[in-house]
Amino acid sequence: MLMKQSHGNGKLEKYGLLAGILILSILLFYANYKVPFMMDDLWYSTNLKTNNPLRTVGDVWESQIWHFFQWGGRCITHGLLQLILMTGERVADVLNVTVTLLLVIFACRLSGRVSVMSFFLIESMFIAMTANLKMSMLWQAGAVNYVYAGAWILLFLIPYADSLENRDSKVPFLGIIMIPLGLFAGWSNENMGILCFGTSLWAMIHMRRIRKKKIPIWMVEGCVTSFLGALLVILAPGNFVRSASIEKTGILTCIRERFLSMLQAGSVYLFPVFMLMTILTCIVICIYQRKLCNTQIMLLLFCILSFGAMVLSPHYPDRASFGSLIMGCTYCISLINDLEKENKGWHKIFVLLGACYCLVALIQLLQVITAL
Repeated sequence: MLMKQSHGNGKLEKYGLLAGILILSILLFYANYKVPFMMDDLWYSTNLKTNNPLRTVGDVWESQIWHFFQWGGRCITHGLLQLILMTGERVADVLNVTVTLLLVIFACRLSGRVSVMSFFLIESMFIAMTANLKMSMLWQAGAVNYVYAGAWILLFLIPYADSLENRDSKVPFLGIIMIPLGLFAGWSNENMGILCFGTSLWAMIHMRRIRKKKIPIWMVEGCVTSFLGALLVILAPGNFVRSASIEKTGILTCIRERFLSMLQAGSVYLFPVFMLMTILTCIVICIYQRKLCNTQIMLLLFCILSFGAMVLSPHYPDRASFGSLIMGCTYCISLINDLEKENKGWHKIFVLLGACYCLVALIQLLQVITAL
């Protein structure tokens, strides 16, 4: 009788989690539907060189050549943005939700467990803890720069994490896939792209010097192409053309502004995920006296360094914290998986935690919807 009751409670919990995922996903789609193309979307809807409306893929190609030499190096994300803008708002809405759900799946996979519970937690956390939901996930330019780029960065990191944990990736044609995937990951944005290269290099060094194993060719390909992508986004001539048009400030003013922007990002934009990361890390290390696994170290460093790298940027907008957020949330889910293995009693606590994040996420989405 007790076994039947426990089984029934488990099914009820699973249905509840699935219902939460479904409600969040539907509201996410409706929020995307309500947010129109705006701001930079309107500019990127034109051929950047001629200022005429986009009509063909050739216009996108011409735009991104101009962009690379006159504006900045994010040609991969902004080229994709232009292609999506050409399809119209409704197609873009569907793509945005689809890629967001893929981002959640990739985060689950990178955390070490793909389950209904993990999916529910990560989807809720992404939406609830995003500093600016509208600008990071719903505005089309923001979604492509942060959600889409985050998805292919996580996908790039998965085989490296598998290797660090001595697991087989079991991905067919990995040697072919890693060439464009590495380029996309490195060519994503200034603070995340270079860390993809650094992570892949660290994984190869670990494989060779610690594990004493031969480095697979796909690891080298991903490392090289991510490095090339990072160089292209950082050293694009357009970055220097654009920065030359910005009014220069004194060194002391610059240092003060950078310090204040980083302080605001750490104490406001990323504070919720930093706090959760600290609490879970202390529980795992201090109470259970467990060491962090290689993937957890990778995610922790990626999160902290991607935040720290923004000190090189003239400003730190709230939407730009999304990349560090997804790394921090994925790290938290990995620790949650470990804690559930240590003690089954943690499961109920994390279900309750997920319900709280889900409630905050629903409020965030409803606030955006009702404001439009």
